[in-house]
Amino acid sequence: MRRRRNADGELAEELRAHVGLLIDERIRAGMTPDEARRNALLEMGGMAQVAEAVRDTRRGAWLMGVTRDLRYALRTLRRDPAVTIIAVLTLSIGIAANTAIFTVADAVLFRALPVRAPNELIAIGKSTAVEAYTIGAPRGDVLSFPLYRDLRDDKHLVTGLAATGTARRLDVRIGAIDDFEHPAGRYVSGNYFDVLGVSAERGRVLTASDDRQIGDSPVAVLSDAYWRDRFGADPNVVGRVIRVGAARLTIIGVAARGFGGDVLERPTEIWLPITMAPLVDPHSVSIDDRGRSWLLLIGRLAPGVSLAQARAAFTTLIRRNLAANANPPGDPARYDRVPVIVTAGGKGFSAIRSAYAAPLRILSIGVAILLLIVCTNVANLSLARGIARGREMTLRLALGAGRWLLVRQLLVESGVLALVGCGLGVALAWAGSRVVVTMAATNDVPIATPRIDVNVLIFAFLVTIVAVLLFGLVPALRVSSIDIASALRMRGRSAVRVARSTSRSGVPIGRALIPLQVTLSLVLLVGAALLTRSLRELQTKDPGVDRDHLLVVDIDVAKRGYRGDRLLALVRQMRERLASLPGARDVSYSQNGLFSGHRATALVAVPGFDSRSPEDSILPYDLVGSGYVRAIGGHLLRGRDIAESDAVHQPSVAVVNDVAERFYFGRQSAVGKVIYFDAGVPTTIVGVVAGIRDRELAGDVGRRAYVPYVQEIGDSEEPSLVFVVRTGGDPSLLTTSVRAVVASIDRDLPIWRVTPLSALMRDSIREEQLLARVALTFGLIALLLAGVGLYGVMHYAVSRRTSEIGIRTALGASRVDVLRLVLTDGLRLVIVGLVLGLPLSWLAARSLRALLDNVAPTDVVSLVSAMSVLLGCAALAAFLPALRASRVQPVVALREE
Repeated sequence: MRRRRNADGELAEELRAHVGLLIDERIRAGMTPDEARRNALLEMGGMAQVAEAVRDTRRGAWLMGVTRDLRYALRTLRRDPAVTIIAVLTLSIGIAANTAIFTVADAVLFRALPVRAPNELIAIGKSTAVEAYTIGAPRGDVLSFPLYRDLRDDKHLVTGLAATGTARRLDVRIGAIDDFEHPAGRYVSGNYFDVLGVSAERGRVLTASDDRQIGDSPVAVLSDAYWRDRFGADPNVVGRVIRVGAARLTIIGVAARGFGGDVLERPTEIWLPITMAPLVDPHSVSIDDRGRSWLLLIGRLAPGVSLAQARAAFTTLIRRNLAANANPPGDPARYDRVPVIVTAGGKGFSAIRSAYAAPLRILSIGVAILLLIVCTNVANLSLARGIARGREMTLRLALGAGRWLLVRQLLVESGVLALVGCGLGVALAWAGSRVVVTMAATNDVPIATPRIDVNVLIFAFLVTIVAVLLFGLVPALRVSSIDIASALRMRGRSAVRVARSTSRSGVPIGRALIPLQVTLSLVLLVGAALLTRSLRELQTKDPGVDRDHLLVVDIDVAKRGYRGDRLLALVRQMRERLASLPGARDVSYSQNGLFSGHRATALVAVPGFDSRSPEDSILPYDLVGSGYVRAIGGHLLRGRDIAESDAVHQPSVAVVNDVAERFYFGRQSAVGKVIYFDAGVPTTIVGVVAGIRDRELAGDVGRRAYVPYVQEIGDSEEPSLVFVVRTGGDPSLLTTSVRAVVASIDRDLPIWRVTPLSALMRDSIREEQLLARVALTFGLIALLLAGVGLYGVMHYAVSRRTSEIGIRTALGASRVDVLRLVLTDGLRLVIVGLVLGLPLSWLAARSLRALLDNVAPTDVVSLVSAMSVLLGCAALAAFLPALRASRVQPVVALREE
């Protein structure tokens, strides 16, 4: 801005001087001063008009200059294709890495729902509870249908309030003889599409009239993607009847293209009215039950209502409603602590968004460091290219080109490289982002659908600008800073090489960048080593079970109405049939299963134990079959396993793990001790098992109890059943046989999954795997770039010292002496970078503390490994130029002089 003001001032001064000359001319011709001034201004056409014309001319000249620089840059880059290709590929790696991680972060963390005015939406409920389905005490973080109806009618806070809930596993049959399919479905309120502002691609969407009465609206809406993939975009799909569960529903429409519902990680394929749930799944509990919590709400704020106001008001409304409808009635004050969650709803709901926030943040920092390494590498290339063009720069300055014109020319060349790299980087980012989400997928379901949109392109362009400034500006300023007189005396080329390739401290810029590259590379390598070590610790951690020989069979018994004695008869028959399979060594079962993500908890009272906090009385448990500990390969420390004799009308018993034993009984044995569960029923502990990791590998083993399945499952309104089959070999080989056994007992009994335990355990550490693998990839790229950068600098240094090396050889220096000289020179730079990188690596490692399992941020193995690999790579990169230097002949060096 100051430069522009100065230019305008100079222009005004010039115009005033010119007008003064014209006035003097006319006065000498006999005009009066006033007449002369008026005549001069008329001849010029007005001061303002002339000034604007001059400015237009200057702008046009500047544009023409940039265009000329662009053409010259293209010719220059074509003359040196090897350096150009290396620079473009290096830049594309840095831009692609940053853009790919941003694309995934945008899809997982930032992207708003493709609906009308998403910033106006609020979400009521726990955003991660997309599959929540609980029966018991009413909740405020997941809501019942009656509670939703009470809130829906209040129009003061929102203009509309919709409900959405899990349809769990849908059994859909398209044609009369088709097999059942299992599309991703959601139960929604009739006003769901209206609140979100989503229209129909074909037919119509659900309306408020579609959920007034239970069973009155046997209709369904398909997503555009499902319509195209499954129905081949059939234009006659509206009106078609399909079977969903036990009901026959009519397809009334296809939702707008691009809309996949309110859940991030698994786009919805079919929407059903909430009031059809009892007909689709007749064995489910009535949706009018206030103790059935399974819905999340999404609403549109009324004009003038803020999120904070809505949060306070809905919290009060929900707590009052729970207190008013409590059964049996109790103290209303106890509902004042019921958690109610009201947040911005523009991004919808997600069970994985919070889990991947920290890994994506770490990866974003990693790719930023990688971009710095890329830019230092390309800066070295730019310096080398500029130094090689020293004679050209000297002549251009001598012929009148200003320093700014040289800087502009060099920046245009850098910009061309960066833009080409940006184009290639965006293409690589498109593929890379899909690789990242695939690596993070659970059960082959990606965590999100990344796409290259306007936001991603803007981000890539901004990264490109930053890259140009980082790798182009300093070399351009250095190369253009030429003392013309000295340059002409030294014939240009040498002047630039010797005088202007150095920093103010006298250290060559290219050499100064090497320690920076090494420092940044060490930070990435240490982080990658720590995360890889942590992942290895998780993968090899003893889970307390036979991880390699267990097959988990999860069956949806509730959907077929198995309860009470009918369920227990099924359990006995299924266990006998599975145990008879060739290769099956042992079989048992449980309510929640291993690594299922489900957990049940109970309040317990332990005689002689004083609770220090409410959490001390909470004991996670599972209902298990007889011989469960033996079947899963657990290690029984004391007492016995659950036995067949622990039947329905027998005394209540339990097995606890050693963590619960130490917590509640100290150094005493828990066997024979009595604890009291929720209903106050005395339960005798009959055994103690070593801690079993049955939910996640990370962290410490928590307290756990195992209670006989047959004694407790009869009270469950939504029973679940998970068999575990222990085999003598690869458990996946029994998958087909297990499915055949289930089908032979009940052909329509839905199977959630038949999966080896090892696969479930791998899925439980997807975030850690993603972080470690991507970080290791970035670390290896940084290692390669650091090696290439050091090789380039050393190669250039050897070429500059050819005469010196030749003279040393002529004076008696051996090849080993020359080799040692050059290697020492290169490795000195690396050691400086390592020393500078140690404190930065320590700080970076501390930021990873929460993501490391059984590995300290100061882990010596990780640090030494990273430094050794980096030093070895640097030694190799420096050895090749050193070897070339050792072969220099004295006569060649003297001839160059």
